[in-house]
Amino acid sequence: MTHIGKPSNNELDVNPMKIDKNKKPFIPRDKPKSWIIGILAGLFGLLIAGPSLFVGYYFRWQFLQYLGRTLFVGCWLAFALMWLLFMAQSLRGKYKKMSEKDWQDQVW
Repeated sequence: MTHIGKPSNNELDVNPMKIDKNKKPFIPRDKPKSWIIGILAGLFGLLIAGPSLFVGYYFRWQFLQYLGRTLFVGCWLAFALMWLLFMAQSLRGKYKKMSEKDWQDQVW
């Protein structure tokens, strides 16, 4: 803003909160819930639980070791179960006619 009061024409055009219609959402709307939960669980296990497990071992923090190990195993179990569900449904042909839907309306 060049002065207090009325903004210039350039400042009116730039709105950081403007939603771009061409941007894709972080969670895709054309994938089943089992695929999304599986990917997110696997990523959380690799990027959050795994490093916290290593930090717990490095500093000999028993609680962080236990928490990291539990989260890592839990995330990868969820990943494996969701992958099995996704593969079973995919082989049955349930996802052949998938379309973009909101999360509540999406199939498993």
